[in-house]
Amino acid sequence: MVKKGLSLEEKRAKILNIYHGTKSIFSLKEIEKAASKQGVVSQTIKDVNQSLVDDGLVDMDKIGPSNFFWSFPSKAVVDRQNLIDSLKRDIAKAEDTAAVNKRKIASLVEERADTEERQLKLRRLQDNKQRVKQLESEYETLKENDPAELEKVTNVAEVCKDGVNRWTDNTWSIKSWMVKTRGMSGADVDKYLQIKADFDHV
Repeated sequence: MVKKGLSLEEKRAKILNIYHGTKSIFSLKEIEKAASKQGVVSQTIKDVNQSLVDDGLVDMDKIGPSNFFWSFPSKAVVDRQNLIDSLKRDIAKAEDTAAVNKRKIASLVEERADTEERQLKLRRLQDNKQRVKQLESEYETLKENDPAELEKVTNVAEVCKDGVNRWTDNTWSIKSWMVKTRGMSGADVDKYLQIKADFDHV
């Protein structure tokens, strides 16, 4: 039966064990020789050793023309603890951010609450729309008769129209906010806010 070769992780473990077991500093040739004796294919040792350096498990320093490598057991413990501490800080920061966002959302929900005052404003909006339609009808009747009365009606109509359109914009903003942040469908918001199919700018 053909003996199965070592996997990459097995090679990494064997080389790392050499460093930890000897607590020595190796040149590349020395670690290649030591790892080869442990059954790691010599042609792969350089790349495997470099992967340990890249992952921060083995330290490397260049002295003159040569690179030297080492890794002590205490380094792995310290690095692992540093990683744990870093993750704890990240978690704490994320929790703080989440708490701030929750408070912001709660504040926005409270500001957008369906209060009696808001319902009254919506009713006034509908009343103003009806008033605009009435004034426009009067305008058509008067425009060929009394110029002064016509100007008066026109001015009142414009004021009402501006007010209606302003509240229409506010209502659309509320609807958009509820769809995006409360997960409601447009149809549900229309029903909730009592927005009719013909609700639009005048």
